[in-house]
Amino acid sequence: MNIYMVATGTNFEFYNGAEGNGVQSEAPVATVFWAGSPIAENGNINDKYKAISAFISTIENWENPPLSLPSDNPASNYGQVTLTRLGQSLISILTQIQETCNFDTNPLSFEDIDHPYGYVLYTTTITSGGSTLSAPAIRDYGYVFLNNVYQGTIAWNTNTTLVLNQAAKAGDILRILVENMGRKCTWPGQDYPTLERKGLFGNVTLENLQLQNWYACGINLTKPSVDSLTTGFLESQTMLENHPMKAVSQPGVYAGTFTASVIQDTFVDTTGWGKGQLFVNGYNLGRYWPTAGPQMTLYVPKPYVQQSNTILLIELAGAQQNYVNLINHSIININDTFVF
Repeated sequence: MNIYMVATGTNFEFYNGAEGNGVQSEAPVATVFWAGSPIAENGNINDKYKAISAFISTIENWENPPLSLPSDNPASNYGQVTLTRLGQSLISILTQIQETCNFDTNPLSFEDIDHPYGYVLYTTTITSGGSTLSAPAIRDYGYVFLNNVYQGTIAWNTNTTLVLNQAAKAGDILRILVENMGRKCTWPGQDYPTLERKGLFGNVTLENLQLQNWYACGINLTKPSVDSLTTGFLESQTMLENHPMKAVSQPGVYAGTFTASVIQDTFVDTTGWGKGQLFVNGYNLGRYWPTAGPQMTLYVPKPYVQQSNTILLIELAGAQQNYVNLINHSIININDTFVF
């Protein structure tokens, strides 16, 4: 009998890592590190655990016979939570929590500005117009905005060129929010620090003309920073300044609240959303990406739950709904087909 992972784990925050057959990371690891394990991320056992226990029980004179099967950990279905879009755009919110910006002629890497994980917002002013943006050395994902209006994505493993929805002209502001999807989990050799650098690199061009004079601003997603956003949301709700609205296929920051009558584990079902980062009470649960799958839920451990709770999503791709469901079990659709 060979078991790769006895217990499934959760890669909270930005610690998912990545895999790759070559020297560089090629595919991010999911937030839940699931490998058919007999113990789930919340500590519950499954049919595989029961089969292993039953098999060992048949072995005569086994020195350590299996203990009785444990009960499942209690989890709650807190129901549907309506989410409200904060601010006018994703950029208008993220710039409220950005760190000190660093300026250079060419874009600086995550490592250059000492911001190893998460997101960095790159900003430059267009000096010559055009529509075709190219960033051949980007690592890893870039979400492109022209004058704060979302244009699309560029990515290291699919498309490093993007035709803007609206042609840029001199004086326009170009922003690229770059996401570090995870560094390779295994050591490929002495070149690892160079190969696994993240950010915009090299010759970023518009109509084959190099773009220069970049600001690089790390996005602060620590608990105090995220709490400041949810506090502002709660205050504006009190003043009736915000109303629930759909994402309408646009990136944005969304927040909502729920009450827990019993404090237990729960799971956030992200079905219907695109891709992003999810926080409960300021705690970074990790990346959700239901369209890529197979993970559809993010685990919320009991210590993160309180009587009055906040949920905040940084939605990078856009979705056609304005709610999430809090359920009492995980969903991993391992046999489904997904689109990256």
